[in-house]
Amino acid sequence: MIELKNQIFIGIDHGYGNMKTLNFCFPTGVTAYSRLSQNADIWLMSHRL
Repeated sequence: MIELKNQIFIGIDHGYGNMKTLNFCFPTGVTAYSRLSQNADIWLMSHRL
């Protein structure tokens, strides 16, 4: 972690299957689904560009 001009920068490593910071390492991943969830339309409408 670096502090510069009242801003804090935290380094994150997006590795193969793990996300790592200075103090933590936790699993990550992507899951494929065959259909949209019930709330997908609400999420899609709220995240339009």
